[in-house]
Amino acid sequence: MNNNKKCVVSFFSKGRENYYEGCLRMLESLNNTNYDGDALIFSPDFKEENVAELHYFKEGGKIQGIVGMPTTEKYGICPPHSTHPYAFKVYCIQAARERKYQEVIWLDCSVVALKNISLFTDLAWEIGLVVFDNQGCEEKTWTSDDCLEQLGVKAEEANYFQIDAAIQFWNFNRKKAVSIFEEYMKFCNDGISLIGKSGSNRPEFNAHRHDQSIISAIIRKYLVFPLNYGAWCTSEDALFNKEYDPTVAKIGIANTLKQIYLTIGKNKG
Repeated sequence: MNNNKKCVVSFFSKGRENYYEGCLRMLESLNNTNYDGDALIFSPDFKEENVAELHYFKEGGKIQGIVGMPTTEKYGICPPHSTHPYAFKVYCIQAARERKYQEVIWLDCSVVALKNISLFTDLAWEIGLVVFDNQGCEEKTWTSDDCLEQLGVKAEEANYFQIDAAIQFWNFNRKKAVSIFEEYMKFCNDGISLIGKSGSNRPEFNAHRHDQSIISAIIRKYLVFPLNYGAWCTSEDALFNKEYDPTVAKIGIANTLKQIYLTIGKNKG
């Protein structure tokens, strides 16, 4: 179905920020850093003029906009975000798999590629899945009791950092990636783990982080270790801190690429 086996997937809908503009910024940043794969963008809020704006990367990869929630042959249509928060991530990834992509990269709309991402796609070829440390965000603080129970994790043992689920590099040529993803999808669809309805009375508990809580626990079972903060950064460090020179960063959508490049050049040049 496709000649290119590498694909970035993302999703946007109406929300706190203009996620469509963020999505366009993310795609432009990939183009500017010579990304050599395709992209699939899903959205229930796509309009015909939006889809018409999506074309090709300069390296030849196709950018395709798909109207509606992601739909898969194996799992059906993705349930709405209002009842299954962030389920769209696993469904977008599965939809790409069913289109015969073996290398699937999930990027949130707030992500900007500051360098070519081949460093991470190459590493994913070797180990199956590349994810990133989320410093200071412990699983026990950001995961509900019912989710931990479903995952078979005791609260007192959930003192590891979560990943930042905004950036995920999958290579489904590796059996480990397939196994991890199938568990990820299973728990996202069990009616409990993703939702985190129970919350918790534990003093350290803050809130439930849905898909991020799930994948952070699963990768430990398979001995997949997140890359350290610095390979990715948040806005402050990416734009102003000379100690960091990340490949990808999460930067507020209100910042245009031109502003981002000018700020980095001024503060880190």
